[in-house]
Amino acid sequence: MPVTQTDVNTQTIAKSTNNNTIIDLLALITDTMPQWKVHRCQVTDGVISQHLPMKFIYHYEYLSDLLKLQHPLNGQLLASFDRLLTREQFAQMLGIHLHQVVNPWQIKFAGKLVVFYQHPDIALRLHWVNTIKTFEPIYLQSKLSQAESLPYAIDNAFTNWQITGVEIIQKNPQVELVYDSDDTNGTQSILPSTQFVPVPTPLAHWMMAYFQSNAVIANEWLALIKSEAQSYAQTQHFIADP
Repeated sequence: MPVTQTDVNTQTIAKSTNNNTIIDLLALITDTMPQWKVHRCQVTDGVISQHLPMKFIYHYEYLSDLLKLQHPLNGQLLASFDRLLTREQFAQMLGIHLHQVVNPWQIKFAGKLVVFYQHPDIALRLHWVNTIKTFEPIYLQSKLSQAESLPYAIDNAFTNWQITGVEIIQKNPQVELVYDSDDTNGTQSILPSTQFVPVPTPLAHWMMAYFQSNAVIANEWLALIKSEAQSYAQTQHFIADP
């Protein structure tokens, strides 16, 4: 069985048989990651607020040391640890002024990033979120203007971002993508398709872990995702036009 390379820039091994080319998908990804290009990045859902209820402890943690001494975390307060409260409700509960309660930005984005590789033509659609929580509270550590605070919050809301799903499309009927599943199931195939299809769970888990540990993702793709989040906030009029 002859062995060929899918591209002169990669050492990925492809086996040709019966006029079909069989490609090891995992090897292709690891060998060619810098050559994958972004086709489209979009935000599909966004939450930007400073008024949503949060767990009691999130409000309490950012009280001044003096207020914590005056309101120790015990008894009824400790029992309220996970209780959802607005900032106003929390201030009323402790009997303090509203301005003494920090007012963080509450940020949640979900979206899709489509990337592709040529020769062979393969595209991946990555589903991402900036946090798996309901939202990420971002507390401002310095005095920023309203115009500065939200861009800062968005940029810092991706510390715990995650890829939550992977879909794939590969239309060429003469190309078969394969991957090693496990000792029980052995080599599995991903058949050509005319639309994006979910990547099998074990492979998707490997991809998600690999992408998030790869420098291309951290330095380039995440920067594009953050930029799209900033644009979303601007088009929704949370951020004023320059």
